[in-house]
Amino acid sequence: MILDVQYKMPNKTIDAVIIMGNNLTTRYRVDPVDISPFEYGAGNDADSIIFANTVKIKFSLTNEIVPTTKKFFEIISLAMVSETSVYLYENGNPIFFKGNVDKKDFDFDFDRKTVSISLSNPLLELKNINPRLLNPNEIAEPYPYIGNLKCATFEKVITKTIKLVWAEFGNTFIYSDIKADTDYPFLGQSWQAPAQYFGDVANRFWGSDSKFTNCLDLIKAIGNTLGCVGLLIGKNYYLMPRYFNINRPVIPLENISKIQLKQGVKTIKGLKVNVKLAGGTYVANYGNVANSDYIEEIDMMHAGGNIPGTNQAYYLPVLIPGFVAGIGNEQWVPVSNKFYTQLVPYPRALWSMIGESIWRGIENRYIYNVEMFGINYSYGNYYKLPDNPTIFKARKIKYDYKNQKTTMELTNVIDYVEPYSPSIIMPGTGWETSEEIIGETID
Repeated sequence: MILDVQYKMPNKTIDAVIIMGNNLTTRYRVDPVDISPFEYGAGNDADSIIFANTVKIKFSLTNEIVPTTKKFFEIISLAMVSETSVYLYENGNPIFFKGNVDKKDFDFDFDRKTVSISLSNPLLELKNINPRLLNPNEIAEPYPYIGNLKCATFEKVITKTIKLVWAEFGNTFIYSDIKADTDYPFLGQSWQAPAQYFGDVANRFWGSDSKFTNCLDLIKAIGNTLGCVGLLIGKNYYLMPRYFNINRPVIPLENISKIQLKQGVKTIKGLKVNVKLAGGTYVANYGNVANSDYIEEIDMMHAGGNIPGTNQAYYLPVLIPGFVAGIGNEQWVPVSNKFYTQLVPYPRALWSMIGESIWRGIENRYIYNVEMFGINYSYGNYYKLPDNPTIFKARKIKYDYKNQKTTMELTNVIDYVEPYSPSIIMPGTGWETSEEIIGETID
């Protein structure tokens, strides 16, 4: 059974298509009652994937559709027992893909013939898929690499992984300004590869060598490796930098109805970065990580350079595409210690550049709650408040389509990172074994 409900708002129409069970020939138009605002993000930056939080919709089943009590409860039972999915469209374009009905947050009013359902994001289903049981050949590119190893790009892995739970998923876009100096000659100089050409050996993503036991952690780690959070909007997935990217717009905020410095924000005193490598996990600690309640912890899946205290350089496979190498000559090349951004223009190991950039953004942050008229605001942009030179990015954003308002939780971002020079070296960072961690801490 399919139910269609349309919510008309100022300058916008949102259509909900509710699919219950396997009988897709029976279809009804039902009356709208209410729809909640769309909220993205969380107050925890370490949660590296951002998607629409629970969205609630309410609709009415008229007497024409459910003329009897029995028919009403038949529809309620079908929604509760069968696999029920909801697709939401804004002016015909998908804005919330296949949302699964949360069976624990389902309500109805028999007297008013209304039904209230909450939609949970199916991306969470990736927690139930073990990447070690997947076939790496399904993500591997056919281009040569050292030792005939098969590699896959980060971009392709994310797309193929999400499609495991959502076949209609679109594309992955990486909005990072990280580049790799490949030493591959192109137009008289070394080609500087953007992040969409970064990858790794395929069976470190899918297959027995994967360091992860669920696919949600896998795609989080890919984003962390690039210093990004993943943003799922509509049918596409966007990787957005946690640090300042000068290629993205900085927009002065106007039409502000409320602004307030957020009080009681938990102070983050340290950052723990777990670099998942073939020989084990290298743990890089920034700041004070003594109390786990006051740290952020992220996993990265590659070092892209030297690890302190070792003589081994870890090489990240980077794809040389056909427009550089020539069609038919595509290939992977190893890159180590030659990654940079416009914020950090001096080449260095990928893990340390990202760790340092994230930590400098965490250690002195403050947060504003801002409410504006209108809904033309995006996670992909940076913002400035009136009479304030600081650059901010949204870490939470809520669109109230019904009242045409947007609320953002803005946190300051850094626009400069000092050259890498640890000022304090002490036990705490290093190779993780079953019993201890030995190494150094960066402050």
